[in-house]
Amino acid sequence: MPPIWSATLRFGLATLIFVAMAVIVRPPLPRGRQLLGAVLYGLFGFAASYTFAYLGLVNGGAGVAQVVIDLAPLLTLFLAVGLGMEPFHWQGLAGSLLAAAGIVVVFGDQLSAHVPLVSLLLFIAGAVCIALTNIVAKRIPPGHPILANAIGMGLGTAVLGSLSLGLGETWSLPTQPSTWVSVLYLASVGSVALFLAFLYVLRRWTASATSYVLLLMPLWTIATAAVVRRCTGVS
Repeated sequence: MPPIWSATLRFGLATLIFVAMAVIVRPPLPRGRQLLGAVLYGLFGFAASYTFAYLGLVNGGAGVAQVVIDLAPLLTLFLAVGLGMEPFHWQGLAGSLLAAAGIVVVFGDQLSAHVPLVSLLLFIAGAVCIALTNIVAKRIPPGHPILANAIGMGLGTAVLGSLSLGLGETWSLPTQPSTWVSVLYLASVGSVALFLAFLYVLRRWTASATSYVLLLMPLWTIATAAVVRRCTGVS
């Protein structure tokens, strides 16, 4: 599937789920500053970050993407301190550097592969946007997690869809069951559950502490890959 159309389909389905949840739960509508927070959350968290990440993955390896994007905790810390949202702590800096070094050790072999400079720059831009998402959503809380995601993700889907059309991508639905399973997994667990949990945690933690959740992604990826390989018999 074309990259931006793939992201559009993923978040479009997730938006429908959030809208259905909002109809059932009926959370309070965001207004004023909360509405602004939801809009910025959508622009940085979905439109910008996933545009860069998905375009970078076309010619760049997933391992390289993991290494670069997992610099987001370090970037979030610098932004939070620079904006006066959090005090500087050497422990936080040491933890971010240690975490980044650990990711490089795990995926270091991927860095030796030839990766186009454009893909690398796209991954870096994606990491910056993820860090900005943490900062924006903490500084301008977007309101109830369900409606915040419905609005933000819906706006992100609209921007992604417009970009996809502008790039001349072909909009076609998957034809293979395995592809549908992947899309539905990304729309439900990888979007609805993930970003509900993200906003829930961000309400209670600092932006820099919340960003450390990204570092669990490699562990989840490795464990999931092991289960899939065992179930499918792929060596």
